[in-house]
Amino acid sequence: MAKVLRAKGSTEILDHSPEFSDRVMARLDGRPYEPKKSMAAAERRAIKLSLAEEQNWLCFYCGCVMVNDPAQPDAPNALTFDHIVPKSEGGKFAKSNGVAACDKCNRDRGNMPFDLYCECVEARD
Repeated sequence: MAKVLRAKGSTEILDHSPEFSDRVMARLDGRPYEPKKSMAAAERRAIKLSLAEEQNWLCFYCGCVMVNDPAQPDAPNALTFDHIVPKSEGGKFAKSNGVAACDKCNRDRGNMPFDLYCECVEARD
């Protein structure tokens, strides 16, 4: 049975091939399909905590004191990693592409360009 992979506007049909194990998919042209490897959760958490420490646990945008409490993951001042270049624009989860921000500011920004959101925050202060 063929499976379809859709990614960023392109579609590739994948097929189980007898020359590959059940866990490995093959493209119809015979090349093996290998999913992208994502960064481990522990590594993402370390980057986020490192940024928070560098910023003295203050939100990059509004300056509130952030908390990192698993019991309060939805707190408005919960620590989050905000991508300078959004993931939707191809931004990666890397220390050089992020700031520590409170959950409220991260949600408010959404996919707004970094510079524009910084201007909006300055204007409201």
